[in-house]
Amino acid sequence: MLITAADIAQILSDWGDTVTHRTVLATFDPDTQAVAEVVTDLELPAIVSTCESRQAPDTAGRAQLVERVFRFAAGSVPELPPLAVQRLVHDGHEYDVVEEDHHSSTDLVRLVGRLRA
Repeated sequence: MLITAADIAQILSDWGDTVTHRTVLATFDPDTQAVAEVVTDLELPAIVSTCESRQAPDTAGRAQLVERVFRFAAGSVPELPPLAVQRLVHDGHEYDVVEEDHHSSTDLVRLVGRLRA
């Protein structure tokens, strides 16, 4: 059975949650040695997984990595300008996007977010 854009829109409407997609472009001022961030936020519906926690490598179990998967309709996630990074804000927490892929059979974009320390 083929999943249509209308199906995806209905799924996001029924079970989705609002997530802020944050595009961040850092600029460096060599005179002051300061880094400034230019932030652009966009509210998008997404299917959000539960958090998964695992030990961070090379920390002897003293640090945890907390990750969450966010699924968006293809075409809703903006393209990044050169040198920009993307972050996601959900439920008061900010995540760095560490992985992205597009599933052509479902027309969903999958972003893996790692909780910022």
